[in-house]
Formats: sequence, C-alpha cells, structure tokens
Amino acid sequence: MTVGWGVIGAGGIANRTIPDGILEAEGARFVGITDIHAERAKSTADSFGGRVYETAEEMLADPEVHAVYLATPPFVHAENAIQAARAGRHVLSEKPMAVSVAQAERMVSVCRENGVILGHATMMRFNAYHQRMKQLIEAGDIGRPLAVHARYSVWWNPSVPQDTGRDEDIFSLTATRQMAWRQTKRIGGGGPMLDDGVHALDTMIFLLGRVSEVFSFCDTLTRQRDIEDTASVLTKFQSGAQGMLECYASVPNFQGRRVLRVYGSEAQLLALETLGPPSDENRLFRLDSEAGPLVEARPEEIDVTPALMYETQFRLFSDAVQGGAPYPIPGEEGLHVQRVLDGVFRSSETRQAVTIPH
Repeated sequence: MTVGWGVIGAGGIANRTIPDGILEAEGARFVGITDIHAERAKSTADSFGGRVYETAEEMLADPEVHAVYLATPPFVHAENAIQAARAGRHVLSEKPMAVSVAQAERMVSVCRENGVILGHATMMRFNAYHQRMKQLIEAGDIGRPLAVHARYSVWWNPSVPQDTGRDEDIFSLTATRQMAWRQTKRIGGGGPMLDDGVHALDTMIFLLGRVSEVFSFCDTLTRQRDIEDTASVLTKFQSGAQGMLECYASVPNFQGRRVLRVYGSEAQLLALETLGPPSDENRLFRLDSEAGPLVEARPEEIDVTPALMYETQFRLFSDAVQGGAPYPIPGEEGLHVQRVLDGVFRSSETRQAVTIPH
C-alpha cells in the first residue's frame, strides 16, 4: 500500500516538504492540497502533480487520502487535526503542535479516540548528525550526560505589517512579507521560541530526555509586538542533566547562531549548523583530552553521512500508517514539548521556575 497524502496549507513550508519529503519518500504519494487562497494551492499542485481541493472537508472525503500533513499556522493545527481524525485520517502536524497545552491535549485525545496516528513534524530529530549524537550518548561515549547548550537564532524583520485582527490581511501578504503571521501571537502562539526555539528544544529533549523544570526570560526588545524577540531558557531534565537555550529574533544573523553542544563527564559533542533547514555545512566534533580532564579538550571531527530529514519524516510516518514500526515522534512527544513551551512563558511572566507535568 502506498499512503496517499493530503496537505492543508500551501505556504512556504509545504513547498519545501512536498518535494523534499512526500515526493522522495518510499511508500508515500502526494494526492493533493487545499489552502484558503486557491491560487496558492493551484500553484503548489501544478508544481508537484497533485489536485486542488476547495476545502479541507472535500480533501478528507477523498478515499485516496489516508494521511494529512498540517502545513498551516499553529492557531489552526488543533482544528485541522481534530477534523482529520474524525474523518479517519492520520495526522502529521507541523511544529508547534498548537498554541496551547489544552489544544495539544485535545489533539492527542481525539486522535487516540478515533484510532489514527498523530505525529509531530520536528524533523530535526532525523538530522543524521543528531542521530549520531544520540547513538554516541546512549553508548556511553561521553560518559554521563551532564548538560546541553543550544543556540538557534534567526533575525526577523520588525517592519512587517501589524495585525489588523483580520486573518485575510495577514495571509494575503506576499512571500517576502510572510513573516507577519509569525509575529502575531494569536496566530503563531508566540515569537521565535514557537517557530525556531521549538526545534532546538525538541532536539535537546531527543538527546537528553524529557524536561522536569524550566526557568526563562522572554522579552520584546526591538519591536512593538505582542511576541517575544529575545529568549533565554534554562532547563532541568528528568535525568538530572541541565540545559540552556538561546533563541533570538532580535540579533542580526551571525556566525555561530546555530550551535548545539552536549557536555558529558568524559567528553563533549559539538554540532555546527545542524539546527536549521537542510544544509551542506553540518559538522560534528567530539572533544576529549588524552592527557586527562585538567588539559583542555581538542576537537576531532566525526564523519557522518547526511540524510534527507523530510524524506525520513514522511517515510517513517507512512510506514507507521501501513502497520510498520510506530512513528518515532508521536503526538505525546509534541504534547510534552508544548507543556515545556507553556512553562517557558509562564516562568518568564512570574519570574519563577515552573515544574513540567509528566
């Protein structure tokens, strides 16, 4: 069986994930797409060989569609997922899962009730460099994992239009101004923490396990917006390890803005440029000192064969739909990340550490 995929949302991410993911993945087939702007859906369908549905309801009524990929802004993920689940369609949701814990919990619950798979599309877990880091950590190569430090920053133009309260005003913007919805809290749920930081946070969890506590500062320093543009987050993992995440939309792009480092009791792992879209600049180093812990460790590059993150994502989800191994990033993982994000914002508001429910 080949899994037929319907896509809801024809924005920028869909025009990356369809060709690099669905069209490349074994066991997957692009059936069609729907979007509130019909001309965008038609352009995407014409590019990749799918059909256009006028509405999500029309797509979900098509027996050729077995799974849907939510490429919509976060504020409609829950609505889209629940609608698809009730139609018996499996759901792969873009990050973040939703704009609130309550919405994410509802997504998990309804998908479970209807016997469909819910997956979280945090594809950076499938980056071959992150996979190699996970293997080395689990093999004990760096000793006991003690801490992780992630920096994932992308400058956001503060001059994009302000929210008028009318969705059509935001979503009719040209591609060069499409960042406007990401800087509108009611649509994106937050700022760079919800759009970029979620990937870094999810990768930290992938490497060191679930988070038990957070403390953070989320501030708006460079624009008149209702979203943060500068965030610093401290995490405590259930294992006892610690973490730090820096996420800035306020700082002009700079070398070193995509760095991931795991500290162990015996060695360290340092990944460069792996937090982000697919890149030929990904590198991984192991730092150790043969002369002992008093002598500064030197980096030794680790050879890694790159993988297509989006292809892996859709292949593994399609395999799960066909009865293969469970999808490795289920909705429950997305829900945990949503709870951590909620804790991040509550901590910043209260200036207190927040415990994350298990």
